[in-house]
Amino acid sequence: MKIKNKFYHFIVSIVLVVSLLAGTIVPANTIVKADDNNPTIWTSYEQSNGVVTIHYYGTGITNLSSYQMLIKYDNEKLSYKECKFSSELGSTITSAKESQGTVNIALINGNGLSVTDKELFAITYTADFVGSEQCVFNTNINEAYDRNLSNIDFNIDSQLTINVNNPLSDNYQVNLEGTTDANANDTVQCRFGFSRNAGVMSGSFILHYNEEQVRFQKVTANKNVEGLIVSYNKLEEGTVKVAYAFNKCSTTTMKFLNMEFIPLEKSTYSYISLTDVVVTNEQLQECVFEGSYKTSISTLDSQSDNLFTVNGPDSIDSQETFDVTIDLAGNSGIAAMTASLEYDSDIFEIQSSSFSESILKNSFTNASTSNKGKVKFAFMSTDDIKADGQVIKLTFKAIKNENVSGKFQLVVDELTDSNATKQEYNIADLTTKVNKICIHNYIGPDFQWSDDYSTCKAVYTCEYNSEHVIKVDCDVETTRTEATCEEDGNITHTATGTYNDQKITDVQKETIPAKGHVKGKVKIENATEATCEEGGSYDEVVYCTVCNKELSRNTVKTEALGHKWNEGKITTEPTCTEEGVKTFQCMVCGKTKTEKVSALGHNWNEDFTVDKESTCEETGLKSIHCKRCDERKEITTIPSKGHVEGEVKIENATEATCEEGGSYDEVVYCTVCNKELSRNTVKTEAKGHKWNNGKVTTEPTCTEEGVKTFQCMVCGKTKTEKVSALGHNWNEDFTVDKKATCEETGLKSIHCKRCDEKKDETTIPAKGHVEGEVKIENATEATCEQGGSYDEVVYCTVCNKELSRNTVKTEAKGHKWNPGTITTEPTCTEEGVKTFECTVCGKTKTEKVEALGHDWNEDFTVDKEATCEETGLKSIHCKRCDERKEITTIPAKGHVKGEVKIENATESTCEKGGRYDEVVYCTVCKKELSRTTVKTEAKGHKWNDGKITTQPTCTEEGVKTFECTVCGKTKTEKVSALGHNWNEDFTVDKESTCEETGLKSIHCKRCDERKEITTIPAKGHVKGKVKIENATEATCEKGGSYDEVVYCIVCNKELSRTTVKTEALGHKWNDGKITTQPICTEEGVKTFQCMVCGKTKTEKVSALGHDWNEDFTVDKEATCEETGLKSIHCKRGDERKEITTIPAKGHVKGKVKIENATEATCEVGGTYDEVIYCTVCKKELSRTTVKTEAKGHKWNNGKVTTEPTYAEEGVKTYTCTACGATKTEVIPKRNMEYTVGSTYQDISTNAIYRITVINQQVEYVCPIDKKLKKATIPSQIRIGNVTYKVTSIGNNAFKRCKNLSSITIGNNISKIGNKAFYNCKKLKKIKIKSKKLTLKKIGKSAFKKINKKAKISVPKSKKKSYKKMLTKKGLSKTVKIK
Repeated sequence: MKIKNKFYHFIVSIVLVVSLLAGTIVPANTIVKADDNNPTIWTSYEQSNGVVTIHYYGTGITNLSSYQMLIKYDNEKLSYKECKFSSELGSTITSAKESQGTVNIALINGNGLSVTDKELFAITYTADFVGSEQCVFNTNINEAYDRNLSNIDFNIDSQLTINVNNPLSDNYQVNLEGTTDANANDTVQCRFGFSRNAGVMSGSFILHYNEEQVRFQKVTANKNVEGLIVSYNKLEEGTVKVAYAFNKCSTTTMKFLNMEFIPLEKSTYSYISLTDVVVTNEQLQECVFEGSYKTSISTLDSQSDNLFTVNGPDSIDSQETFDVTIDLAGNSGIAAMTASLEYDSDIFEIQSSSFSESILKNSFTNASTSNKGKVKFAFMSTDDIKADGQVIKLTFKAIKNENVSGKFQLVVDELTDSNATKQEYNIADLTTKVNKICIHNYIGPDFQWSDDYSTCKAVYTCEYNSEHVIKVDCDVETTRTEATCEEDGNITHTATGTYNDQKITDVQKETIPAKGHVKGKVKIENATEATCEEGGSYDEVVYCTVCNKELSRNTVKTEALGHKWNEGKITTEPTCTEEGVKTFQCMVCGKTKTEKVSALGHNWNEDFTVDKESTCEETGLKSIHCKRCDERKEITTIPSKGHVEGEVKIENATEATCEEGGSYDEVVYCTVCNKELSRNTVKTEAKGHKWNNGKVTTEPTCTEEGVKTFQCMVCGKTKTEKVSALGHNWNEDFTVDKKATCEETGLKSIHCKRCDEKKDETTIPAKGHVEGEVKIENATEATCEQGGSYDEVVYCTVCNKELSRNTVKTEAKGHKWNPGTITTEPTCTEEGVKTFECTVCGKTKTEKVEALGHDWNEDFTVDKEATCEETGLKSIHCKRCDERKEITTIPAKGHVKGEVKIENATESTCEKGGRYDEVVYCTVCKKELSRTTVKTEAKGHKWNDGKITTQPTCTEEGVKTFECTVCGKTKTEKVSALGHNWNEDFTVDKESTCEETGLKSIHCKRCDERKEITTIPAKGHVKGKVKIENATEATCEKGGSYDEVVYCIVCNKELSRTTVKTEALGHKWNDGKITTQPICTEEGVKTFQCMVCGKTKTEKVSALGHDWNEDFTVDKEATCEETGLKSIHCKRGDERKEITTIPAKGHVKGKVKIENATEATCEVGGTYDEVIYCTVCKKELSRTTVKTEAKGHKWNNGKVTTEPTYAEEGVKTYTCTACGATKTEVIPKRNMEYTVGSTYQDISTNAIYRITVINQQVEYVCPIDKKLKKATIPSQIRIGNVTYKVTSIGNNAFKRCKNLSSITIGNNISKIGNKAFYNCKKLKKIKIKSKKLTLKKIGKSAFKKINKKAKISVPKSKKKSYKKMLTKKGLSKTVKIK
């Protein structure tokens, strides 16, 4: 919260101004020396119970204008409490500020203060120690001026020493701290703690305050103190009982309790006091501090500027409307405000808003309720508004019918005065509780039919009152569905009606019995015809003549027909050496069978056949062939022929280009085999370029030359010439090149229109940051035990840069139980429920609230608001359950026209006009009331300077295109033709050839138009040498051919062609190769190939016969279960003889293996298989399944999952530590808690116990039966449902137990009382389990006069220390301790 201490700022400002005018300031810590005649400050003091008050008096003071004094004290010994100024100071402005052991006193009096032997002020301190301490107070006067701003020298004792006595307990010192200079309605704290602490377990006190001056809020624990529990209870007006406890003994000396108050008035001084202060130490001994401990809360004279309070009802019934106002107090002078009120939109609904006419008269105001959950509003005035009062009134409706609380939170976006200076402010928000009311909720419908189903009524019954019924008459429609052979028919009665504009329907049916089937004639289905090899079948079926359902089916089978073969056809012809195949086909089914046809034998030709033709360089072959298979005999060689030179041929001709010459090869080939016999290369000269008129390919710019490119019309090669630069064309005005930002400067300059070159560059100054409002970021909400934090961040509103960031930390909330709320309101007929919830952990308990009975309103309630077009409803409601009577119609309101809105706007373009709709809506229901479409005119084109898009030629005009700078559309204008520009010499247009004439003419340089066209005569052919073409080489079996051709050596035209044929060459067979090896029982094959054409022929090779091994070969190894085989093999073909059986080997058992193991769980047993495998073949020989038992659950010690209350049982849950399963036990309802000092008899342990710490610890008082012989003091007992630790043995506990012979002392005992076992003469056996005993905690004579032969067992680690302690406490030295 932001707090302005204007008073303090005012004092500091005057002091600084006076110091500067005087030209000198006396340094701090300097003792001001003065003459005896100077004014004097002197002191006296008083003290009581550690409270010291020092009085400061003035003597001989005249016309004192300003005065500043520093008083330093030891803040480790003392705490500053307060400073009171004397009423003798009159209108003097006073100030007292304390900081880290220094009190700064300031007095200012514009008229001049004169004092003689009067008290000026008194300062009170409290001692933070116990006993007597010497405390020193050092006093320095920083400045003192009269009305003329002259220095005043004071006589003053610079040091005061006081022996302060604090006679409180030697072990504990209570410390209570108040608050000064608070604002009314702010939340402030008084803090409680110890300045001396010898160890505290718990404590309590009663807090007193004045309810007319301050409002008590809560008590919370300091978040820096661990293990602290706090509770408080308001006893009566102005009185609160506070209790606290630590989870372990604490020696903290900080202030660990925060008591929160809200001061109600300005300029008040309210005392806060404590009585009945009780502290319980680690030994559970109580220390009571008598008297009262006081502090105070003081508030400032002036309230914080601009306090905005959200006011409204604390509670409201659902569906009711109510007003929420935003009021202003402490107005500092405001001219403008922008803010929003945020509310819970699922609980409340905004109805209307209106500004105050009192303080906002003549101001501009505006409020918006369109955003759900937020009402935005603003006002602005030309002058500062300085009055306090109501700013705005907002009407809401409670729409949620539940017992809930909703918040109204004010968020201020901007608050400024008439100079646009931001103003600080404070906010008090509102929380309103909504109470649930009873509303009719009709449930249904239940349909009531007449006996003949001719009529039907839909009945709705109220969920909350069955006497409230609504009946709706329904229309009934009947339809009939006839019965079939197997299925029943039905008559359907459908009732339809309307309730609350919704259609409702119910259906009732009557059954018509089924008719049964009627058999028809037998039908044939699924007939399958018999084939040559397989029989057929068909089904005899009977159907119902009504529904056509199949009633019976019988399948009949027929026999196969047999094949009918045709005369057959040879499918594989027989050859000279191999048999053929004849195939026969069944004329019915198409199936085939085959028979063999005998081989034919060879049929030799009478003459030789050329197998390979002889060539120019190689010999040929000839032989006699079989007419059928081309098998050969009598193979003979044909001699080679030699080469025949042909005519010269032109090859690899390369045409000459503009820059490079060409070439060609003159080649001679053999006319028979086409082999190259000679080659000669001839070169030709280059032709030279023919350039066109050129074209500008790179436009010249302001500073750079352009380029004109010329192209050769023959080869396409280019050359370039330069075009002169254009020079700059500057704009008249500056252009912004870079905009200035908050931190960086900008740039502007004058640009060239053509190339954007810049000159006269000028810097634009940076704009500087504009600070935005403080934003809250990284907010972390405080929890019960840990504080939260948030960042206050300021960003630049222009560039969004972070300008500052301040992290604010908030304190922890602390645990707290609420006073309970009614979570289920009692209704007229049903009880309600009141729930009490811990605001920290959320745990709840409930109490019943009695039913209320009906309570009718006197006035009507609006059930349904009338709208613009629809009527509403009103009725008289029960105040609680909203039962209704006298339901009345509210007429419709009619529409309210709003302002004209613009929609569907279409912007006009250069050529087309635009349009928009003027629409009027109802301001209430938003319905469209009227719509008018308005058209706008076209804008017209804005043409640029244009660009030539089609260049003009010699004879044709060009085109210049202009573009609209707005829409991009174009238009064109013509550019005049240029006219011809003729060359001086002829250009050859077409070269003359051997047969055709050529052409030449004079050309235009620009467009290549021609004139004076002239013929060039033809040249005639030039015969070349004879060439061989289309040569086909003769093969072994066929002759070849070739063409003799003559071409023109200029144009390469064919002038003559003669075809020559050659004879076949005949085959040349090689020595042959065995292609199929002969084996023991079958012949082989030898294949011969023609060395010219690659054709083949074959001959048979005789079979070899078997070649047997001498030894047996194992064909199949014997296994564990199966026999093997061995035999004598042929070395060549692996044929076998003397095949012999090898006996099986039998299995070899391996070790037992564990498989398929399933581990036993807590509830289910497990299993595993014991398996034996053969070590040779790995076969499974045996398998035995063994079952194991379930392990059983291992329950932990359990955890209380539902605490028992005084009204309900609790639950304790145990978890299995192995499988995680759970079981529960019921914990009985809690008994009433025992108070400290209460006693309890425990029959199970035969003892009486005394409560020492509530719900935690007890003391063993004595046994119930004084004649007992054995006793055990347990470590803990249960009283009701609470477990208590047994931590001590009372005084004289076993003093009269004469028969006691054995005692066991539990491990939680830390104290044994005086004479606890005194004179127990038969006590021989003592077992001490506790390790917590000390010499101080064992009472006098605790073990005195027990049996001298007693044996005492103690923990090993404590044997030596316990022996010394027990001996000092009366134990006989004859007693053995082990």
